[in-house]
Amino acid sequence: MSVLRTPRGGMSYCVNALWEKVYTPVPYGPVYMNSVINMGQKTDSKNKTACESARKWPVSCNASSPGCRRIGYMKPSSIGDDLEEVVLRLENRKMEREIALAEVVEERKKAYRLAESREMLYWSAPGGLLTMLASAYSSFHHRNVIHTLPILPIMTYLCYQVHLCYGNKMEIIKKNAEKLIAERTSLLENPITLENVHRRREELAKGRDREW
Repeated sequence: MSVLRTPRGGMSYCVNALWEKVYTPVPYGPVYMNSVINMGQKTDSKNKTACESARKWPVSCNASSPGCRRIGYMKPSSIGDDLEEVVLRLENRKMEREIALAEVVEERKKAYRLAESREMLYWSAPGGLLTMLASAYSSFHHRNVIHTLPILPIMTYLCYQVHLCYGNKMEIIKKNAEKLIAERTSLLENPITLENVHRRREELAKGRDREW
């Protein structure tokens, strides 16, 4: 490959120009070289014109022209709307992931508490039953009804634990909590807001002004 540089700085490539195999008479050599140089100048001028037109074209571009749609021309308002939509979509996805993570963590905590209660029941149930049998035997042996008093609290505790571990006690607690939140919101302590902080600052400022 041979590279010829034109006087104006353009570049023309002559492929497969084997100069040693070209048997051109001496008078036609400069003519051939001039034709190659002129061809390179025309090509460079076309490229320069195309570059200048491409550089000036986006300035006078309108959204209605097909070329603008080809390069993805968008109005500023549409860009802002799309950006806002993307931001809202990302925020929604983030909130969904946080909610899903909180639900998974809460489910694991509930499962851990339930497993802990069941494990405790395996030990408390035999001890409670043994204590009730001992109390009943003592009451029968001594002919005294007072010895049967421990049976009632032990039975109450064991029944509650069985209902909690193997019944619907958790669902009842959840329904009662939702009912309490819906009906008695005044009993729940609300967190401090910015309005409370600003109101407190104004009250302190007024108190200092009165002192002065």
